[in-house]
Amino acid sequence: MGFGWDATRDPCDDAVRAAVGQLRVALRELRRAAASDAAGSAAAGGSIDADTRVDADLAVHEARKALRRARAMAELLRPLAGADVARDLIDAVRGARRRLAEARDAAVLPAALRAAWRERVGPGGVREGRPPGSAVAPLRLLLEGERGAAPTRVEPETVAAIAADLEGARHDLRLLHAAARAAGGDLEPLGRGLRRMHRRACAAGEAARAAVDAAASDAASHDAVVRGDADGVAVVRDGVAVVCDGALHDARKRFKELGYVMRWWAPAWRRPIEAWLQEVDALVDVIGADHDQVVLRSRLPALEGAVDGDLLARVLAASERRSAGLRAKAARNLARLTAEPSGAFAARHLAYLASARAWRVRHGRRVRRGRA
Repeated sequence: MGFGWDATRDPCDDAVRAAVGQLRVALRELRRAAASDAAGSAAAGGSIDADTRVDADLAVHEARKALRRARAMAELLRPLAGADVARDLIDAVRGARRRLAEARDAAVLPAALRAAWRERVGPGGVREGRPPGSAVAPLRLLLEGERGAAPTRVEPETVAAIAADLEGARHDLRLLHAAARAAGGDLEPLGRGLRRMHRRACAAGEAARAAVDAAASDAASHDAVVRGDADGVAVVRDGVAVVCDGALHDARKRFKELGYVMRWWAPAWRRPIEAWLQEVDALVDVIGADHDQVVLRSRLPALEGAVDGDLLARVLAASERRSAGLRAKAARNLARLTAEPSGAFAARHLAYLASARAWRVRHGRRVRRGRA
């Protein structure tokens, strides 16, 4: 369904309606995933064909995306909702999303392995750019496990639990409708919400850049220090890596959430907003690719003894090399995205919204809505 400001409605009211609509989408997709799973289980021999698996996985992906949009709109509406209602609403949506979080990491491991293996260094220190071949196949099969045989499972009990979470969220959104109608054309609550979200994203971005710098400095000094105290350095280095991964993940989450809000905002003035969204999409992709490598490295030690030790060491080194490049790129993206002060960012986009709304009122026409 379309996800963008409907210029025939006042912005606060449409923001509430957009959140309600995304909760409806999430429930619909989850029921589709559960139906696909049930259909596959009822097939001859309990096997699940590729089309059924893809359909179920896609439905879960769309449900998670709709829940993210709903939560982002709830954050935007926080000044209109009041602290208690906003907290209850956001907690309900967060609880629903967490019930769907487990399957994603397992699904990305084979792709993360392929990406890391391209970064490996062969004899003589020359990077080998060929795609993975038979040498890495045993490791790939161990990482895939039984993933290829089944879709992301959504049991009827899980759907019922998520529906209960979302019923609470819908109740809080119904309370917001009255406040939104009372606000009418007042854009000030949305401005406060947008300013708060941008400020939090920028703070997370600055923390992530500092963590990337610390991790890069640690990696540069690692070889020299290792000769003195390998055990101590390993602990410190792991700690730096964990802090860096957590900081980048937080920045990704904050900018992704802000990005969902700006996709709703985009019909106000599509060209400059979509240019900003392209920067956010690039950041999200880069940090997501790095996180996939972190997940890969966390799974590899458990396979020690099951595959050749030299192969495992080469994959770990290649994965770390890929992460270093991705994190440097993320830091550059964050430098651009955090450059604009939050007050200026919010004021600029409120001006877009006010101008688009005034144009619609003056001309009595509908501004074309955007799509996610």
